[in-house]
Amino acid sequence: MSTLGRAPANSVMTADDIADNSINAAKVIDGSIDVADLSSSVVTTTGAQTLTNKTLTTPTIASMSNCTFPTGHTLQTVHEIAEDQRINLSGAAAVACEVDLVTIGVNSKFIIWAGISHSGSNTDADACSAIGYKTGAYSATTTDYSAIHGNYSREVIGNMGSWYAVDTIGGATAGTWGGGYMIRQMSSCHEKALSYGTGQSLNFALWIKSGDNATVFGTSNNGSAGDNGCSMYITVSEIAT
Repeated sequence: MSTLGRAPANSVMTADDIADNSINAAKVIDGSIDVADLSSSVVTTTGAQTLTNKTLTTPTIASMSNCTFPTGHTLQTVHEIAEDQRINLSGAAAVACEVDLVTIGVNSKFIIWAGISHSGSNTDADACSAIGYKTGAYSATTTDYSAIHGNYSREVIGNMGSWYAVDTIGGATAGTWGGGYMIRQMSSCHEKALSYGTGQSLNFALWIKSGDNATVFGTSNNGSAGDNGCSMYITVSEIAT
């Protein structure tokens, strides 16, 4: 049949000519699409997964904040130990160990382990120890720290109270015994829940003090650092709640 006028010219079909959501897998010939037809992101997320087609990145606080951890899960642990120390105190306080961390969880619970050592003799020296925390970095001022535990009224440190306090480091001042090489070791563990969000910088410090006469921490009265002694330490774990 003849046609009046000119026949329309052939044109290439484009994506605009295909209605959305109109083609399904049943209309595609098996094997007609291969790796070369797909973007790299599709290729590496299909089929067998191996480390060779994955990029591993170091987790950050920001990325971990999007994770949900079960209650009681350990989010992080920091630790410091003081070895070969001789810290001679009389009527003063000092830090034996301190650690810094940046919170991963929200309103986390913290478990704090600590241990100290000091000389023992028939000296009337009242030794004690306390653990405190503060936001930001370390401070040499005792009152900058908040309490984690209670206190023993014989000796306290700043606002922190004391987890250990003794009336005379040898237990008695009578007699002629010297105890020049005696070393006493004390340790404790505490729990503290803190209301901070993700990314809060915190410092935890283990303090020591001798309230009256001199107490030597880290070794004995007659010892020197590295000769005899006992390590002091603090370990802090952040726990998900």
